[in-house]
Amino acid sequence: MAGAEQDHVVEQIVKRLWASHGIAARVLKITLIKSLRDHTQMALFNFTRAVEVSGNEKTGAVSTTYVSQASCPKECAFFNEGCYAESGMAGIWTNRLNAQVGGKTALIDARQIARDEAKAVDSLTGQNDLRLHVVGDCRTAGAASIVSKAAERFMGKFGRRMWFRR
Repeated sequence: MAGAEQDHVVEQIVKRLWASHGIAARVLKITLIKSLRDHTQMALFNFTRAVEVSGNEKTGAVSTTYVSQASCPKECAFFNEGCYAESGMAGIWTNRLNAQVGGKTALIDARQIARDEAKAVDSLTGQNDLRLHVVGDCRTAGAASIVSKAAERFMGKFGRRMWFRR
């Protein structure tokens, strides 16, 4: 993302979050600029976002995937009930991915979403560890099989680790 375009995106996000959450604009703007700078190497697919090097302070410099919540099991205790991915910096991408597919309750074949995430994982270099599913999940065994094969290919590139949060 180029400088002027990045500045415009930051200003739009700051305005939206300031209006909805009352977050201190200056602190938020600094955080957003750092986040955008750290996420410059990324790929956006139909249902998935793959980031080569995340700027997340908790995980450090790792690769990550974000998947629309249409991939999540509807029986998840956090679905519509406080999923952490619906707020903060992750929430920005969660909302964008959900909107791209027609909402988090969109009825999309789980294998189709998994194939998209597998492409996203395959697009990563494999030079960093991988945090799979910062948001999203595999709601069927078939989908999990597709994504796990991509994770195996990823780990085979440079022997890096992969993990996800349940």
